[in-house]
Amino acid sequence: MHAGATEQRIAQYLISQHKVAYAITDRDLRVSEWGGDVRLFPRDLEKYSGITLYELAPELIGVEAELNAILTGEAPELRMPYVNRGTPGQDIYYLNLVNLPQHNSHDEITGILHLVEDITELGKLEQELVQQRNELSLLNERIANRNMQLAAANAELRQLDQVKSRFISVAAHELRNPLASILGYLEILQEDNESLTSDQQQCVNVIQRSSLRLLAITNNLLDLTRIEAGRIELDLERINMLTLVEHAATELQPRITGKKQTLFLDASPDLPMAFCDETRSQQILVNLLSNAVKYTPEQGSITVRLRTTDDGHFIEVAVSDTGIGIAKEEQDKIFRSFFRASNVHLSGESGTGLGLNVAQSLAELQGGRLWFESELNQGSTFYATFPVDDTEQEQHATPKRRPVRRSTKQVAG
Repeated sequence: MHAGATEQRIAQYLISQHKVAYAITDRDLRVSEWGGDVRLFPRDLEKYSGITLYELAPELIGVEAELNAILTGEAPELRMPYVNRGTPGQDIYYLNLVNLPQHNSHDEITGILHLVEDITELGKLEQELVQQRNELSLLNERIANRNMQLAAANAELRQLDQVKSRFISVAAHELRNPLASILGYLEILQEDNESLTSDQQQCVNVIQRSSLRLLAITNNLLDLTRIEAGRIELDLERINMLTLVEHAATELQPRITGKKQTLFLDASPDLPMAFCDETRSQQILVNLLSNAVKYTPEQGSITVRLRTTDDGHFIEVAVSDTGIGIAKEEQDKIFRSFFRASNVHLSGESGTGLGLNVAQSLAELQGGRLWFESELNQGSTFYATFPVDDTEQEQHATPKRRPVRRSTKQVAG
């Protein structure tokens, strides 16, 4: 007896410490005994002696068949986890309800042992977890919808970009033919310039300059579409880079002279041959020199320096001017298509903002780079690198036109 009483006290203590209450019913499911933390019950059992299990735990209403299966021994238990209870104005608390068969000393089922465990902290955590899962699921759904919208928008943009590229390509091709005719007739007129008055000759010159500018824009547009489509073909060969620079300077000589500018050329001795596409490299150099002339004021100076990079793998061409420069906040946009700096109006020059974008792409396609340094109102230096021809044992090549002297030489102005 003494041992049994001790075990009962220990059981009562453990039940109270773990916030567990119990109720025992007869086979009619009327409560006959209870204990533990009775605050977990919704009723004061002392005042409602003889109440049914359904009154004690309303959550069991509707599961009569399951409870009857326990009474008949057909089911071992009935568990109802995370039952929440509470009244208006009070915090919700969570319970685990467990219903087991109650046996007598002869192992006969005499009723149901109804256990109630307070799991409020765990229930709240579970509720938060469920809420977070729901929010995550909703967020994932929104992200999926957004991704679908972005995918559709990207597909539409790609289609529009293809339409734009086709339009630019067709328009540029259609422009080149009449431009070629115009320039051809202008050459005929200039050959017979003795029959033209001074005013007529001036008009012919204006038309020619405008036509050449339009042809350059047309060519840039065509190059842009080819680069975007990956259809640029390069004819790589050994090139004398100094000669190429001199040709570019000669091409721009009338504009340099017209603005009373001075062009200096500074080339390292024993400059090696480059290995690149002559036409495309010439295009890069003309673009850089043209911009320098365009944005340098009258009587300003332009310097072109050629040297071999420290690793010996590239020829670096640096074009420096004393022009208007580029603001720091706009320098990261200079190589974007159609971008023009906000201060270009100061030079009075027009443009499309395509030349540098095309030039950078052409430099990179040949294995080189194009970058710049600039300070507002002080000028800019644009650098282009071209791969050195390393296919022969001879590491150096002397320019064919004349020996290259290290000292700076004025070549135009």
